[in-house]
Amino acid sequence: MSMKFFVLPLMSLLLTLASHAGAQEPAVMAPPSPQAQGLTPEEQKILADNAADALRWLQLVDQGKYGESWDAASKTFQLTIGRNEWIKAEEKLRKPLGAVVARQLLQQLPKQNPKGLPEGYYMVLVYQTDFAGRPKANELVTMVLESDGRWRVLTYQAR
Repeated sequence: MSMKFFVLPLMSLLLTLASHAGAQEPAVMAPPSPQAQGLTPEEQKILADNAADALRWLQLVDQGKYGESWDAASKTFQLTIGRNEWIKAEEKLRKPLGAVVARQLLQQLPKQNPKGLPEGYYMVLVYQTDFAGRPKANELVTMVLESDGRWRVLTYQAR
C-alpha cells in the first residue's frame, strides 16, 4: 500500500452518484476519473474499494437492516456499542429520515495514525444525502482498515 497516499494532510475526492428519485436503493457510485485525480492505479483502487465497502454498509442501514449493519461493522465499533443498543439507536435516529432518494460522496479523506485512534489506516467519507423525510442531510462515515485487509465502518453519523 502506498504510504504517500495516506500521509497527505487533506485530500479531497469528489465522486458523484446518479440520482434516482423515489428509488428504494441509493444510486451506484461512479468510479473516479484517473486523469482528473492524479493518483496511482493502486491509490485509485484503495479509494474505490473503500467507497464500495462504505456504500454496501450504508445500504444495510438504508434497508433498515440495523442488526446486519452492526454485524458488518469494525470490531472497535462493536466494542463501542452493543448490537441491540445500535438497533434501538438507529430505529430512533435514522428510521425517521425515511428512504434515501439520492446520495453524493463529497469527500474521501485518507488518514494514517490519526491522533486519538489506534495506529492504522482510516478513511473519512462525507456524503450529502437526500432522505425522503429530510433533503440535504449530511452523513459522515469513518472506515478503518482491519487486519484482514477489509475496510469496515468505525463510526456513522447522519445529520
